[in-house]
Amino acid sequence: MVVLLISTTGFVSGEAPPTRTVIVITGDAEAFAGTQSLGPVAPGRVLRFSRRQDEWLMIPRLGGWVHQDKVQAIDEAEEYFDKLIEEEPTPQAWHHRGIVRLELDRSEEAVDDFTKAIEEGLKSANVHINRGIALQQQEKYREAIEDYTEAIKLDPQSALAFDNRSVALTALGQYDEALADANRALEIDSELAEALNHRGNIRTFQGKFDEAVKDYTAAIENFRGYSEAFVNRAYALEQLGQFDAAVIDYEEALRLEPDSALAANNFAWMLATCANEKARDGQRAVELAEKACELTGNRNGEYLDTLAAAHARAGDFEAAIERAKEALELLPDDMKPETQARLELYRNGQAYAEEPAG
Repeated sequence: MVVLLISTTGFVSGEAPPTRTVIVITGDAEAFAGTQSLGPVAPGRVLRFSRRQDEWLMIPRLGGWVHQDKVQAIDEAEEYFDKLIEEEPTPQAWHHRGIVRLELDRSEEAVDDFTKAIEEGLKSANVHINRGIALQQQEKYREAIEDYTEAIKLDPQSALAFDNRSVALTALGQYDEALADANRALEIDSELAEALNHRGNIRTFQGKFDEAVKDYTAAIENFRGYSEAFVNRAYALEQLGQFDAAVIDYEEALRLEPDSALAANNFAWMLATCANEKARDGQRAVELAEKACELTGNRNGEYLDTLAAAHARAGDFEAAIERAKEALELLPDDMKPETQARLELYRNGQAYAEEPAG
């Protein structure tokens, strides 16, 4: 099935693989374009780099280079902060170790570190934003909203706090409140690509696909390397019947993030189930869906559901049945009826196709 990623914006970097992810560890880090400084980069910020050149790392999100001595590889950073906390346990050290643990998908430990930083006297909007993100990863949306609200009290001009609260409200289906927060985030920072992407998601959930495309396009214009926004725009374009344009966006998303399980899954779903017969490609759908499942250790029920649909489109109903059964074991109860209905189609030798939009 197609997945709309309800992601957060903060010090964490998203889908970046650990080997290409770093955390800023000094207070004097800057990004450079040639010899021109693009400004400071805050300690504790997590960055994804696309390539190295000598001692410099290209950071697409910043549009510039950061020196390797100013950062620590994320998969080595926990040990770095463990030692720092042992020698000098400052609130900021707890905060930064929490960021590392959050990036390593250990959200419960991250919450503990953020809480310790707050208890030790760190009065910062960012620590509340990051604890909110960690809580949100545990689907504790109301607790996350409390942290984002506290962050706004500490810094009423924090676009990140409004944006992340918008994301949590979206997850709760409170779209009007979410839209108000997204709009406020963009009043503060009109070029915040993540907020534009998230507002596009709200409009997608509301079925306002034309408006969603405009937001995703603006997000991409502000951050050309934004794979997730290309994926989301592709989905909105599908709903508008613009399948050729959707294919172009999915291909670009995968060019930018070859290991994006989200992009591979959603593209596979379109190729397997598209209402427009001309846009279907069962074999390519299988290849993409298998990749998405491999990237997630075959533990994502939605992606296995996509793989089942892809096998059915390619005519391998035995494989489709097996993958659908595996998906049902992993999916939450509210998602099972649709997958069960598709499983019955496969048992009858039929592939699943979506109804035409509108």
